[in-house]
Amino acid sequence: HGEQELQRMRNFLDLVIESLPVALAVRDAHDGRFVSINRAGEAMLGRPREAVVGRTWHQLYPRALADELAAIDQQVFETRQMIDQPRAHSQSADGRPLTVHRRVLPVFEEVPDGTDGARPRYLLSIVDDQTDTARTEMALQDTEAHFRELAGHIDAFVFIADRNLTTLIYASPRCEALLGIPVGRLQADPRLALECVQAQERPQLARRLPFVLARLARLRRTELTVRIDHPTRGQRILVLRLTPVRTPQGDLRIFGIAEDDTEREAAQHQRLAAAQETHQLLLHDVRQRLRKNLQGVAGLLQQQAYARPELAEPLTDTASQIQAIALVHGMTPTESGGVPFIVLVQGIFSSLANVYNAIVQVEPPGRGLMRWLLAETEAVPMALVINELGGNAIRHRGTSDNRVVARMAARGERIELRIEQPGRLKEGFDLARIPASVSGLGLARALLPHRGSRLRVEQLGPLVITRLELMPPAVRIMPIPPPEQG
Repeated sequence: HGEQELQRMRNFLDLVIESLPVALAVRDAHDGRFVSINRAGEAMLGRPREAVVGRTWHQLYPRALADELAAIDQQVFETRQMIDQPRAHSQSADGRPLTVHRRVLPVFEEVPDGTDGARPRYLLSIVDDQTDTARTEMALQDTEAHFRELAGHIDAFVFIADRNLTTLIYASPRCEALLGIPVGRLQADPRLALECVQAQERPQLARRLPFVLARLARLRRTELTVRIDHPTRGQRILVLRLTPVRTPQGDLRIFGIAEDDTEREAAQHQRLAAAQETHQLLLHDVRQRLRKNLQGVAGLLQQQAYARPELAEPLTDTASQIQAIALVHGMTPTESGGVPFIVLVQGIFSSLANVYNAIVQVEPPGRGLMRWLLAETEAVPMALVINELGGNAIRHRGTSDNRVVARMAARGERIELRIEQPGRLKEGFDLARIPASVSGLGLARALLPHRGSRLRVEQLGPLVITRLELMPPAVRIMPIPPPEQG
């Protein structure tokens, strides 16, 4: 029964040895001949065990490799210590190169108690084939070398960081030229990059960073534009592109490229400024052509009014409206994009005086009135409103010798145009009941902005007073520019 149990144990051990994924080979310590080899060893060597057992290294391998392996065996035999070679070069029987982890250790037979100086009876080789691993590592090293070479020559700062952008795994030499920080210092303390950011932009960047990190955590690419203060090159504009990558181990790596975009953005601004200047010149030319054409039409209408007295009134009214529109198209908007209200009023009343051959007095405006602006889109309707109010006052003044007076004043957050004419309103006059029409108060009421305007017409002694009040959003006040630093 004991012998059967021992045989079963030996069979089990043989099965385990045959199933191991590493090569196991046993040699006689005295003559170096192979005693046994498992299946993994057969595959690594490239020969069946029948062609291996009973042979020595010199009968299996070329002389140089056989000498090396035999010398290892001799050293183990003499020192009675294991030799471990984590990365050794070998080959199969057909000459295929191998990279292996080789361990050779002595195996002793039992010796009587008190016996000293026992010699190894066998030599055991445990060999792990790492050819594929070594090939992969070499490919990775080659890829990394190419990556570093490429990153060192492109005109951009290339880096690899952890998921929180707090640790730099790699930083290209371009870092110093772009940020003014040596690579070693930046890798030791990546927070130095934040100190390059312009002080006025740091709060906004600090608020944005959590959203950037959250986006990267979802494996979404992100792009940032950052303004920095370079220690020698002054203010620069950097474009930062971040690409998240999940490694096979599950870690998140951030691949980043930072480029200096200062010159490109400056060139873009120059192109936009040149295009805008060209646009403004074309627009000015179109405005002037349109103004001249409209003035030509108004002049023809006035000639017809003189030639045909029966149609003089409607033709003159139409000519005054066209003159008002021509005046707007001839005006150049301010830099802040508006038309000065006072300039529009003065121009329209001057035109009305010529069209109707009337005496119109525009009192000099007070200080600050030039800052009141009309939006360009509201300039034409407002010009027609002012034209109709002034024309209505001229047409209905008491006698042709009496003058019409226009006054302007700023009252808090509103501006008022007051038109005074000698005369009397009709009995029961009600501005709200005047129907819409193509001229006069009906047209003025129809064209007034729905928000920010109020129109009143009232009798004050011998004068009819027309008040037009404008307030935001119908008008706005141009801000006072800050004083120049001297």
